[in-house]
Amino acid sequence: MVSTYKRLRGSARHPLSWILLLELLIYLVPYCLGYPLIYGDNLNQNLPLRELSGSIYATGHLPSWDIFNWAGEPLLAGFNAGVFFPLTWLFIVFSAPLAMSLNLALTFFIASAGVYMTVRHLGGSKFASCASALTFTFSGQFASQSVHIDMIEGIASSIWMLYFVFKLFDASSTKDRLKNAVLFGVSFALTVLAGAPEAMIDGLIMAGVISLILFLKAPKKLQMLALFALAGIIALSLSAVQWIPGLLFETLSNRASNSANFFEAGPYSPYYLPTFVNPFLFGNYSAFGVTGYFSSYNLAEISTYLPPVVSVIGVASLVSKRLTSISSSKRMALVLAGVIALILALGTYLPPFEYIMAHVPLYNLQRLPSRNMFVVDLVATLGFGTSLDKMSKTLRSKLPFQKGLFTPLTWISLVFGALAVATTTLLIVSQTSLFQLLNVPTPYPTHLFRLKIMVSIATLLTIISLSSLVFSLHLKKKRYAAFFMNISIAVGALQLLTFGVQTLYGQIPGYGPYADSATFTKYTSKLPGNERSVIFDPYLFYYSSLLDVGLPDLNYLVGQLSAQGYASLGIEKFNQVTDSKLQGSFNPYVIDSLGVNYLNISRLISGSKYFLTREPAPLNPTNGQPPVAYAQQKVGVAIGSKKVLDKSSFYLGSPTVVTYVGVKVPISLHRSCVTGASVTGPLGSSPLTQRSTEGRYVFFETTTTPTPSFEVTLNLCGAFPTVNGSPATHVVVDSGASLFKVNGWLAHVVTPKLFSYSPGPNQLSIFSYRKPHNSLVKAPPSAKVTRVHQSIDGTITFTSNSPHPYLAVLSQAYTNGWTARVERTDTSTSQSAHVGEYKALQTVNVPAGNVTTIVSYSPPGLKTGGALSIFALVGTLALLWFSRRVTTSDS
Repeated sequence: MVSTYKRLRGSARHPLSWILLLELLIYLVPYCLGYPLIYGDNLNQNLPLRELSGSIYATGHLPSWDIFNWAGEPLLAGFNAGVFFPLTWLFIVFSAPLAMSLNLALTFFIASAGVYMTVRHLGGSKFASCASALTFTFSGQFASQSVHIDMIEGIASSIWMLYFVFKLFDASSTKDRLKNAVLFGVSFALTVLAGAPEAMIDGLIMAGVISLILFLKAPKKLQMLALFALAGIIALSLSAVQWIPGLLFETLSNRASNSANFFEAGPYSPYYLPTFVNPFLFGNYSAFGVTGYFSSYNLAEISTYLPPVVSVIGVASLVSKRLTSISSSKRMALVLAGVIALILALGTYLPPFEYIMAHVPLYNLQRLPSRNMFVVDLVATLGFGTSLDKMSKTLRSKLPFQKGLFTPLTWISLVFGALAVATTTLLIVSQTSLFQLLNVPTPYPTHLFRLKIMVSIATLLTIISLSSLVFSLHLKKKRYAAFFMNISIAVGALQLLTFGVQTLYGQIPGYGPYADSATFTKYTSKLPGNERSVIFDPYLFYYSSLLDVGLPDLNYLVGQLSAQGYASLGIEKFNQVTDSKLQGSFNPYVIDSLGVNYLNISRLISGSKYFLTREPAPLNPTNGQPPVAYAQQKVGVAIGSKKVLDKSSFYLGSPTVVTYVGVKVPISLHRSCVTGASVTGPLGSSPLTQRSTEGRYVFFETTTTPTPSFEVTLNLCGAFPTVNGSPATHVVVDSGASLFKVNGWLAHVVTPKLFSYSPGPNQLSIFSYRKPHNSLVKAPPSAKVTRVHQSIDGTITFTSNSPHPYLAVLSQAYTNGWTARVERTDTSTSQSAHVGEYKALQTVNVPAGNVTTIVSYSPPGLKTGGALSIFALVGTLALLWFSRRVTTSDS
């Protein structure tokens, strides 16, 4: 009892206990205040996928299928959800915000503990190990990539891979080496289960490079080869339940046919190198009133910043063997791993090398080579941690100053300081020249005032920190040298704090549906029944508010289905049939045919830009404003054989001022066929006065004050041509300053005959299909289908009674792995049924009679992968138990 108490008391005093407490507080306090640190892709994609996984787990099923994206898509085999990563299981018992907050906090701790243990193993003190751990996790790629939980889970596991590699080569007994080889395999398996391809591949390359260098100088090479083979078998077998279904699905996914362009997306540009000394040179996350990030790419992917004193000491220690406590072979291995990671990160900026790597199997499946930069951060941080103690000891000693010992530190400090001063000076004097030099689009100068202040303060802190470091190296009095060394480290800690605050807390949404609540809701209400929605925005993110209203990956949180989505892997054949693109576009003509009839698409979210096309300016412009308008056309009603009464409705958003409405007369008609027009609004109906004729346009002046919506009735002769059943009336809106023709991509597809309109927030248009087909099952009229139900794991159950066998079409995407079972209600017998494919949707051959059909999904390769993983888990536990029984001879 006493010994247990002593152990607990000792554990409470351990530095890692305090690091755990700190990281829990950082994430749980904001959660308790209603502002959880969940934003970016964690909010838009990772949280919904993990919450969905937890909900399916809670029903007693494996999370294999996602019914909410792309009319259904594989969930487990898509990697992103991290279905088998242990921290994902928190979503089974906790609410989504709490589970995600705990997930992030514990991932930070796993990474911090990995860095701490690695530095300790390499000879660093507790203080140096703590400083390194907090530096790595709260700056650089790790803190920035915290918006991608799968990525930082993979990075955290990769750090432990590195730790066990060092332990493996330093072990003094066979059983100790066995234990570390097994744990190395377990760490890599966890990296795979985290679900980020970049972390899997980049982490393996890092561990492989370091292992190779250490292997070349290691004794007992055959034994080491056998242990690494064992580690590989353990890693692949433990994670087989994830990677076997994943790779089988990848061959059917939208990644299978990607060209080198896919690999080339997201390299680390050399133009980003100044961010090593000033991470927010191109703006931050709009924190403290500073302008938001305005360079290309995105801030989370380019942030590799460590406090300059850490970078300087870390790089210098790897250059000079006299500055570090680690062996030459380990130092060489770390340097080589860092250099290779930098080369890989540069990607397309090193064309010959990039071309080769773009064709390497598996490696070319990742999309963001810049993420290799986490290895550069890790190597520099480890170099810092293993040098800090030796430097401090030298400064405190009474030995005479060793000339030349700190020369690398001095020169690297000067380079970092000069870069910081040069960029800041140029930013203040001529920001246009600076951003042109760095190939960055220049924002409005009025937006840069606070940015200049922030960058100047950051540069001042860098100068103080590096100057203090240099002073400490060259002062002969050790007391003063130690004082300046402490100043340098203290300023570095302040820089770490400011970066962490801006990166983690600076991204808390200040507006929108997630700004003031831990409950994740949307502006729009969920769709009833089994209906689906899509968004149309071919210019991705043109309507940024679509991220708040129509982002498909948030659908699970409000129970809303979508016929499009965004995920690591999507079903290629479904994407081709629907012409749907990642997140921002859906072919509008599919809505009018396949979508309405089979996919149950009942709502479209878009904006006015896609109803209107700009025409040449009118000859007599007025002072009106260009319409921020929603427009659509109603079907004309024939009167007699020649005269047509056409109604065209325009949905206008404030502060639009439309001064004139016109009609473009078709080629086959003379403009005298336009015999009159009237407008109907909230105040009633009134005629429109003909204003003028200009070329082929006839303009009518509105006699009522423009309102958010009104209907124009045009009296025409003859018959107008139609597009998709809607008359092409060529209605024109004249705002005075510009002329707009109601002839955009959606104008002849989304018509009032099919859709009703409701205004959305931030200039969005929301259209609901008037007569939705809200059944998941389409069958011939002779087959009576009842009791249709889809469970959250994707299984569809329906009962039907038909005099003849028939082919049912299910409004759910098809891919390999679907099976069907038919149960006869009269005889209580069952039989299998064939599941086929119709336009990328599922079909089932249903027999005649009163039957219940159950269609369910299991990822191909899951049984094989699951069996391998279970076998490997048992074997791993047995090996760990055996390796713990250390005999005296082994010791």
